[in-house]
Amino acid sequence: MLLVTNRRGPRSEATVTRGRLRRYATRSAVLAMGALIAASPSATAQATGEDQASDGDRAATTTGQQIGQMIGESCADTYVLGVRGSNEPPNDADSTASSDDVVYPPGTEGLGMGPTVHAFFEEFSASREESGASAPAGLGITYPAVRVGEGLLLYPMVYRDSVDEGSRNLLAALEQINEACGDDGTDVVVSGVSQGADVINTALAIEEERGTGWFDQVSRIVLFGDPSRSAEQSAITAGAERGEGIFRRVPLSGFEQDGWMDRNPRVISVCIPGDSVCDPSGDPADAANVTGADGLSPFDRHQAYVDPEVQVRCPSGEDGEEVFLDGPACAAAIMAMPTSR
Repeated sequence: MLLVTNRRGPRSEATVTRGRLRRYATRSAVLAMGALIAASPSATAQATGEDQASDGDRAATTTGQQIGQMIGESCADTYVLGVRGSNEPPNDADSTASSDDVVYPPGTEGLGMGPTVHAFFEEFSASREESGASAPAGLGITYPAVRVGEGLLLYPMVYRDSVDEGSRNLLAALEQINEACGDDGTDVVVSGVSQGADVINTALAIEEERGTGWFDQVSRIVLFGDPSRSAEQSAITAGAERGEGIFRRVPLSGFEQDGWMDRNPRVISVCIPGDSVCDPSGDPADAANVTGADGLSPFDRHQAYVDPEVQVRCPSGEDGEEVFLDGPACAAAIMAMPTSR
């Protein structure tokens, strides 16, 4: 039985239309070209390990009060830390966060998560409320999330610096939540899209190298359009099951996050088949794993995770049903499935 469904009604953020998707095609093409020559997340972690350690320590020291204010007098049962992608608001000029902030302050558009991750946060919140659980608290990680092509020929370096800053802030936020809520059984979910997924990969590579334990409270990691995606990773996949992300197609140094994923089966990776960033090869065997994508270019597909018409085969059905959902709804449905910690 084939079940094609979309749980969402009207959203607080405008639905991305196909016309808007195509307006981003040119800039997305630049991203794909630039990413081919950008350093891998794990290479970055190795090359700048000492600097990241000292910067991370400083960030943890200066932002403890801010995280404490966000947490309040008591810890939430669940926190969702969201990391937005390239070109997603709020951008630097529009952000109300200071350079010392590691999470966006209350009132920031979409919690600072960007449209894709915020849509997942809304789906996840609705799912918890339907099950009688408490609503999660959402925090968007601050970082430049540089626009596609920023810096022109220096874009790969600008992109890498942006990802490094995001990973430091993500680790600082996790450390503070662990310190404040570690004894309360608080659960943490981390989610990112595109460049934001790269931020998470870099943080995992650092964690794998140093073993700080800052991811101990993280029960799930949700990635959309991951440029470092691999079919060999220990992850629950939705959409593309084959092929490699653009960073995997370039013979760069190792990907330490894979080791963490092997020992911690907590990752959900949503990739629209044929997405220019997470699945540029577009294996024909995955063509049946997406609906509503006919006529979309590979670059359009990378922008289509919040398009309700584009739905991926989602391993969340019951009694053998094959379920198709848009990306955020699929990730939220998988979240309801049992997992090991």
